[in-house]
Amino acid sequence: MMRNVLACLVLGALAWGQAAQSPQEAPKKSMAPGDGLAKSDPQQAPKVAPDAAVITINGLCDHPPADKAAASGCKVVFTRAQFEAFANLVQPNLPPVQRKQLAANYADALILAEQARQMGLDQGPRFEELMKLQRLSLLKQLLQQALEEKAGQISDKDIADYYQRNIASYEEVQLQRLYIPLSQQLAPPKEKLTSTELQKRQQDSEATMKKEADELHARAVAGEDFAKLQEEAYRVAEIKTAFPPSKMQSYQHRDLPGAQASAMNLESGEISPVITDGNGLFIFKAGEKDTVPLEKVRAQISSTLRLERLQQYLKAAEQSATTSLNEDYFTATPAAGAQGMSAPGGTTPKGEGKAAE
Repeated sequence: MMRNVLACLVLGALAWGQAAQSPQEAPKKSMAPGDGLAKSDPQQAPKVAPDAAVITINGLCDHPPADKAAASGCKVVFTRAQFEAFANLVQPNLPPVQRKQLAANYADALILAEQARQMGLDQGPRFEELMKLQRLSLLKQLLQQALEEKAGQISDKDIADYYQRNIASYEEVQLQRLYIPLSQQLAPPKEKLTSTELQKRQQDSEATMKKEADELHARAVAGEDFAKLQEEAYRVAEIKTAFPPSKMQSYQHRDLPGAQASAMNLESGEISPVITDGNGLFIFKAGEKDTVPLEKVRAQISSTLRLERLQQYLKAAEQSATTSLNEDYFTATPAAGAQGMSAPGGTTPKGEGKAAE
């Protein structure tokens, strides 16, 4: 999200509140290293003093002289303190590589913006309307940033309360899982079959595996080894690849999809019925049960709460007002030869008058 804010700030040439003021004219006290915005990491530039130049743009004038030849002597200089104030306003703690890219992009934006001003492109209704759109976009993104920060204010009590409300989700069970494919992996028929014959072949294959699953279940209840039963299931299914392991593993509710989650309710040593889910048939055997400690899931809960709250805040903001669109207009088919609406800055088709400025 902050990349978009950065783009709006840089491409809009917003010099951290200086508007048309040059960096040299900025009050020194506002750019001091100890200022709230000018927080810096001393490890990033240990040999560069706060008042040392880190960006120099030669040939750029804040107030271009009447004599264009004299403009070649102009330059704009940003000190380390000034640039870090700007960088921390855009996004604190930028890595060095991204900080260098920000500096280059910002300098390019200032140079191109000056060229645009010299051409008078910063005047007129069109410029004002586009500035309004940029402002709306930036406000929207700043709102999301503010809501993200608000959503991230999660206390230890919030985390503990969520953990207790959802304690069942953090139950951990040792399970063995036996997987039986829904149908056999049969070789292609030697002769071409009709659609009815193919359907019958598939149904017989599925019936074979369902019968095998029931037999394997009975053997599992009788105490046979799951690894041996898994090997048998793959043999009947005519699968040549290695079969999945059937050793005891730790599972939580979120680890088991669909109907398989019912295995979390098994008592220690209990065998589940045959469970049909997705692309297979499953049989589980339960081992020991435990509960994951709060400290192990603290970060996970914090992330979940932050996302839930952000969604709530965004929904509340979006529902603070309602929009109604004229469907007669927006669903109407354009008449033949009608011109579509140009994007801001689009060209005027030949033969038509100039777009209003």
